[in-house]
Amino acid sequence: MLEQLKKLQNATYSVLLVDRTKEKVAFNYNIASRTALTIDEIANAMKTFRYYNNVKSHDIYLKAETGDFYNVVIDDLTSQKLTAFLKVVCPAYVLFSSNNNYQAVLNLAKKQYTKEQADFITRELNKLFGDQAFAGANHYLRAAGFYNRKKTNNAEKAEFVEFVATSDRASFDYISSLLESYNASKLANYNDIKIVQSNLNQHIDFAELSDQQKRAMRREIVGEIAFCESRFKNLDMSAVDFRIVKRLYKKGYTKSEIASAFELFTDYKNRHADPTDYLKRTINKAIMQI
Repeated sequence: MLEQLKKLQNATYSVLLVDRTKEKVAFNYNIASRTALTIDEIANAMKTFRYYNNVKSHDIYLKAETGDFYNVVIDDLTSQKLTAFLKVVCPAYVLFSSNNNYQAVLNLAKKQYTKEQADFITRELNKLFGDQAFAGANHYLRAAGFYNRKKTNNAEKAEFVEFVATSDRASFDYISSLLESYNASKLANYNDIKIVQSNLNQHIDFAELSDQQKRAMRREIVGEIAFCESRFKNLDMSAVDFRIVKRLYKKGYTKSEIASAFELFTDYKNRHADPTDYLKRTINKAIMQI
């Protein structure tokens, strides 16, 4: 984990502990101090993290809070996808997460890329190689040296793997080509986002909600957001959206009803350049994970 922090090249971090014995209950280790942790502070807490990982079956995750780099995560890479990825991009490191599952991290300098550009690069790389649900830069990433405690895995340890990657020059050229696509898309389509948003009904099957359903679903959404705000210092709203979908689906609401509730009671449209695609993927993927 300490070697990983050096590779991430940032100043302070949040550490998230996820309890895999329950319904993905999690807490931020540094929530008590309300401040992000330095590498030295994380080093001093390693015994605690190992206790939670080895004894209490918690997964350990990291996210940079301050520093000079966006730590872009390309998640859920299969061996085949990883091979293809390494032909065009040279990441900071590759981590073995579980059987035939890898996570790569690419550092993008903040002085060179805007947050919007880093988010776009994250989405595009994950669409091509990894997890399409990843929508933004500086997402929580798995801590190296700890066991993967997801029930679907056999407690594999997340460890660095040796890899043969492309050159930094080729990597720079590939990222530049993505940004050219970004600029073209922005000119051609991004000015029309409001039109896309105003026509969501053409792309998503929304249900007509009764007044009783509206009150009940609003209460569930507000309750989930309040819970997350009380537990997590730095909210990843895409992760909160996943939790909301799961909560509503378990209450018996359909996909169409959930979509309508998001339209009425959340600001999901602010989380992605294509809110229609974001909402569809969020609902479908969250339900698949139940």
